[in-house]
Amino acid sequence: MCSSDLFPFVHSLDHLGPLAASADAVTRARFQRFRDVEASWLDDYALFRALDDQHPGDVWTRWPEPLRARHRDAIAGARADLSERVRFQQYLQWLADTQWRQARAAAKRPWAASRSSVHSKNPKSPCWD
Repeated sequence: MCSSDLFPFVHSLDHLGPLAASADAVTRARFQRFRDVEASWLDDYALFRALDDQHPGDVWTRWPEPLRARHRDAIAGARADLSERVRFQQYLQWLADTQWRQARAAAKRPWAASRSSVHSKNPKSPCWD
């Protein structure tokens, strides 16, 4: 399934978060920092995903030979031609990373049943006061 299948409402990526010129400076800086820190894998992964979207239904082994063999000129051309899609794939990875880190931090916090939790509604619950 390609990204455009997941986001059929996206006709232009200009309005998406840090991709947009209107995004605040802090958000753009966080996105850029993620791109810089994760560049060792992110750039190639995002290009692969963008190429995969460009060749729907084809496994990479059926792509044109210069792309399959990672010929320098073909890869450079693909990066230039698909730069918006590559950036979108980087954005998706940034969102996933940000949300994963938030969920992980929340999972590490100690918790207790509150008066509004399901446990507090059951008088037999050990959390009942």
